[in-house]
Amino acid sequence: MQVYRKSDGVSDAESSRELLPTEWMFESGSVAMWRDLCSPFFEVSPINTERMKVSLSGHIWRIGPLVFWRTTSGGQVLRRTVGQLSEFGEHVLISRYESGRAIGSTERVPFQTRTDEIAIRDLSRPFSALQFPSIVESMLVPRHFIYAPNEELPALSIFGQNDLATSSLHRLFDDSFRSLRSPNTGVPSSLVEHVLVQVREAIAEPRYAANVRRASRDAQLRAIQTYIEQNLSRLDLSAEDVLPRFGVSRATLYRMFETYGGVRNYIVDRRLFHALKELSGQGVCRGKIQRAAKRWGFSSAANFNRSVRHVFGGAPGALFREPPHPELSMREPTINSSDSVLPNSRELLSG
Repeated sequence: MQVYRKSDGVSDAESSRELLPTEWMFESGSVAMWRDLCSPFFEVSPINTERMKVSLSGHIWRIGPLVFWRTTSGGQVLRRTVGQLSEFGEHVLISRYESGRAIGSTERVPFQTRTDEIAIRDLSRPFSALQFPSIVESMLVPRHFIYAPNEELPALSIFGQNDLATSSLHRLFDDSFRSLRSPNTGVPSSLVEHVLVQVREAIAEPRYAANVRRASRDAQLRAIQTYIEQNLSRLDLSAEDVLPRFGVSRATLYRMFETYGGVRNYIVDRRLFHALKELSGQGVCRGKIQRAAKRWGFSSAANFNRSVRHVFGGAPGALFREPPHPELSMREPTINSSDSVLPNSRELLSG
């Protein structure tokens, strides 16, 4: 594993009001290292197939009360459990998928996050997700900086291409990470306030304004997704079942699920998410695979096996086996600094 940390300080040009944030970097590393790094936020079960593995790498920056990171990681099942809610439970996590996607649920509400969407998540809520190989940029923000003390937070807000605030949030990510990644320079001391102001404005922006038609369409989409989620175990669940129940035309239903690859693909994705979440616990055996396949609407274990191989490149029983060698990369690890330890959860927010 290669890792180094650049310490806090003030640039020589004090008058320029630029600061050097604390910075950590890592490359390669073991599954155990990745689990340890993620442990304050999620339980991690990496998917061990060639199609799902990538060489781990990332940057972490801390500046003032904010933490930023950009990570490259492989396929994995993530869970934020009740036991982890005390870690950063008073924070929100704002993330952008530069590439990749995630399928999951938070408080039993289904979600799918895709490339170029921005998600704002309340870290006081449990959730689980199936994440494909991805590059993700994130900001960790104390909630009291952007929400009123007694304000009710949604567990998850996803900003897509049609949301009014999306373009301003993309600019915020572009500007923030460009500044953080600029070599041998500091970042403007105004960055923290700029981030907080922009996030506050984004979440205050009405999602629909006067677009009643779009509000109605999105509400109908959520209702259909809820119905699908509640009926995943049914073998006959399909677009043909949804059409008469919700009174939509085939063309309208196709447009609603176009970004998900269609209704059939959406249903398969939801089934795979739940089945892999179930299998990612300890001890995958044939009986467990058969039970997961049946519970989540696959017609047989063989059908489930084909679906898993098609999407993940391996059999269900092999997805979560530990790799024979702990390193995900054959690169010989080197240390660039004596201060070579990645931060634990408390070090992220303390000096």
